[in-house]
Amino acid sequence: MTALFYEYGQGDLLETPLKYTYTAFQGAPFLEAWRAARAEIRDSLGAPRLPRVPDEQVTPPQGAIVDTASLLEFLAAPSGDAAGARRWMGWMIQRFEVSKRIHSAYALLGGRVKGNGEYRDMDLYLRLAEVLMWKTQQTGHLPALNALLKCLDTLCSLHDTLNATQKGRLASLLGVEMRLVQAARRHRSGVAADIDPPARLGHDLGVFPRVAFLAADTMRSRGYAEALAAHGAWLGRVVIVKVPSGEQRWGQSQAAPSSDGSLGAYFVPDLAIPLQETCKMLSDNVVILETGTVNAPDVTAALPADAFDFIVYSGFGGELVGRDLLDDSAPLLHMHAGWLPDYRGSTTTFYSWLRDGTCGASAIFLSAQIDQGEILGRKRYPPPPVGMDSDYLHDAVLRSDLLLSVMAHLARTGELPQPLSQQAEEGDTYYIIHPVLKHLAILSG
Repeated sequence: MTALFYEYGQGDLLETPLKYTYTAFQGAPFLEAWRAARAEIRDSLGAPRLPRVPDEQVTPPQGAIVDTASLLEFLAAPSGDAAGARRWMGWMIQRFEVSKRIHSAYALLGGRVKGNGEYRDMDLYLRLAEVLMWKTQQTGHLPALNALLKCLDTLCSLHDTLNATQKGRLASLLGVEMRLVQAARRHRSGVAADIDPPARLGHDLGVFPRVAFLAADTMRSRGYAEALAAHGAWLGRVVIVKVPSGEQRWGQSQAAPSSDGSLGAYFVPDLAIPLQETCKMLSDNVVILETGTVNAPDVTAALPADAFDFIVYSGFGGELVGRDLLDDSAPLLHMHAGWLPDYRGSTTTFYSWLRDGTCGASAIFLSAQIDQGEILGRKRYPPPPVGMDSDYLHDAVLRSDLLLSVMAHLARTGELPQPLSQQAEEGDTYYIIHPVLKHLAILSG
């Protein structure tokens, strides 16, 4: 049997950054390949060099230009402003996660951030990694550990370019990395929360002439459509957004995962059935648009705000809804695969699986702030059984079940559930999970 090869620390990752989307599960041998790859690099670096630890407080960034080196020293130093340090830590993690690069400075342009200067200063990447290491050691913060793993992938891909001092710092980081990953594998937040039962309808959902379904052509949308159709829903309109022939977006797969197996009494869709075919059983008003994005003007025009009370939304993975669609359409009802406000952001199912032993989903109205809209429902779910696809099928099962629960409430009462507001400072924001953490979650059982 051929040994696995750890592929995420190869090439120049500053010039060709990794996206880490929908990484394949390869079982325990993947973790062995990662450990072996890291050990080989660590052994080539020479003696470890401990990082410099500031012993005095540092002034936080001020003004419209953020000097990255100064910000990292602020985050490394003891702080008298815990809330401010937490905000800047989240800000710095976001800067790196979005581009997998660290610029020497950043310009704050109203609501936008622009990277200024070079992005190949290895001392900045090493210092960020040290800051993330300390944050993880102190709090077990999974967003910090996730960013640390990616930052070390980048540094390992360029380890031959480092000077002797930098190599010593990287050697020290790689030694601690192994211990932090082992700690993440052992740590659970406590007793797992109770699992919520599947949606129980008892009758067909019925006709909803003022409800529309905006569905990107993805596996998740197939799950939604099948769940609604199987439970007797009839909608006022369905808008299917397809991509041009030969192209592919996040959330799409060349081959549908097997729907074999079950998750108790939860509805399990057959993701091999084309979306368009199922939607014919949901509405006699199906519009197909080959725009490749939900933010095209034709999509907004097909969903006039005065025609619908709300729109069930299922977009392409990773695509943010633009202001035109948010402002000019009816409210967009989104099923987020995470228990809000605790788990905002991307691939949160795996983080809660790793940390809590359960998975969650939250029904929200989309807002301009990511995953901060009003909550209309939340449920906790079991992790997928052994052999069930976690990226597409299990994800579709969870979100579809919550959608059925919300629609059943509407059918029963004539109203959506009472919304619950979120506070921006609550919870954490997560980014696409590193394959090492993804494997830890799945192998944790």
